[in-house]
Amino acid sequence: TYSYDTEWTTSPVNSNDFRHPWGHDNGNTDFPHNLESSGSVDAPPLSVVMSQHGTPDGGFVLDSNLVSYLPTVDLGYDLKSSAPPSNSSDEWQGAGSLTPQMLHKYQGYLQTAYGSPQIGDLRIQITGQMSDEATACGVQQRIRGASSDYTFVPLPPKKFGWFGKKTKPLERLQAEKVTQDEFIDQYHAENQGLAWVIRIVSLILMTVAFNMVLSPLSVAADGLMVLNYCTCGLGSVLDGAAQCIIGTAAFLLALVLTTITIAVAWFTARPAASLLSVAVVLGVYVVFVKTQ
Repeated sequence: TYSYDTEWTTSPVNSNDFRHPWGHDNGNTDFPHNLESSGSVDAPPLSVVMSQHGTPDGGFVLDSNLVSYLPTVDLGYDLKSSAPPSNSSDEWQGAGSLTPQMLHKYQGYLQTAYGSPQIGDLRIQITGQMSDEATACGVQQRIRGASSDYTFVPLPPKKFGWFGKKTKPLERLQAEKVTQDEFIDQYHAENQGLAWVIRIVSLILMTVAFNMVLSPLSVAADGLMVLNYCTCGLGSVLDGAAQCIIGTAAFLLALVLTTITIAVAWFTARPAASLLSVAVVLGVYVVFVKTQ
């Protein structure tokens, strides 16, 4: 016993391959010649326009990078309904080329069937990136070869500070109005926890690394165990003390290098504040020495 059900598929089904094709013939139906055989078609680049009032006039064309930040939505329900074709030449015949007149809106899709679908009918789902509200930060630039279409490109890096540093790509946008100091304080507060986690993990890894570097000394200290043969466990005591000293030395070395690494990073991020701190420390040291 063989049973076959009709359902929507993303590729043509050849009924000649059925075990029981009689009465289950799909005919000569096929994908349209002017569509991709993979079952999906991508819109051309620069086809997404950010504009007001729902019209592309006066809007900004977004490239694929900016479009990727917008959520993907089903656009089928936003399509306008259309009337059935007036003549048979505008009806889909199950094969050949597909024209816009052959399609109409039905339950969030574009399909060729008016009413119940038959074998060979097509159903197209339309998805795209869009949002009711969007914020773009960049420089307005005319699209090459276009007379009135504009797009956004990233702001070019600009130098700032005393050491010729340059601005980085945009990392953060906030939907509120705050001062520059408030923005920086909020950003630092959010990153502070992550920074300390990275520092602690780095300290642990560096301690393990120095323990591995000092492992030959640890193995050599095990030679003190031979004193157990002529003493009452003195070798074990000395070996334990040596291992403790080696472990402490590894931790102190890791602590010193971690502190230096954090200090260098802090100096790089805040050169002005770092130089001021060093000057204050040197000034306090000079005053202390003179008082002595």
